[in-house]
Amino acid sequence: MYEQWIAMEQFYYGYFAWGLLVVIILSILLVSCLYYVNLLIPKIILILTLIAFTIFGVGVVRGYSQYGDLIEQASKESAAIRNFKRTFFMIDMPYQAMEMRAYRDGYFDEGFEAVGFYEKMSVSEPVEYLGATQQGGYVFRIGGSEYVVSQAWVRFSDEVNQAVRIGTQYQVADPRFIELGFVEKSRVLLDEYIVPSQAENHMADKPVETAAQLQARGLVKGWVVP
Repeated sequence: MYEQWIAMEQFYYGYFAWGLLVVIILSILLVSCLYYVNLLIPKIILILTLIAFTIFGVGVVRGYSQYGDLIEQASKESAAIRNFKRTFFMIDMPYQAMEMRAYRDGYFDEGFEAVGFYEKMSVSEPVEYLGATQQGGYVFRIGGSEYVVSQAWVRFSDEVNQAVRIGTQYQVADPRFIELGFVEKSRVLLDEYIVPSQAENHMADKPVETAAQLQARGLVKGWVVP
């Protein structure tokens, strides 16, 4: 996969970009010489343009047939997974620090899924379940802080004997991609909380419920909440 990705970038950001530039320049020269078509130089430019079009066209068809899927995958890149945006002529444009922070602290799993060289891992972490609220939420203590979590994120199950939060993390399958500016792994993206079934009817103490903060979008003790 790594070698294919390197070849794709060399084709798309190198060969395709430079080939397109040459064709455009020759086309402009050809148009500017149309009134002198009977002279030698315009004829030479015409021949060179036709040759360039042919070589470029054949190369593009072959390149897209071989790397079309990878080019589509590369279009899904963002500051969430790479430190810079690679552009035509192999120019790398670094993302701004604020943009990178916003993406990497946000719930952006699509890019990791799309590029095809990140492994998806399930992560679990014990949390303390403090009970349900009068409004139908659930209170958890995570890293020393209390949070009220909506019903949509909580599941009661006989499969666990301790409350846990479950998330997804993406890790690069081939460490050589890190040399190309890709991040080694994502933050953990929250999937759900699982609570033992026997605690389903437990109510949170009123002072705890009142003091707890609502779990909002963003980072909650290092995990990303969508």
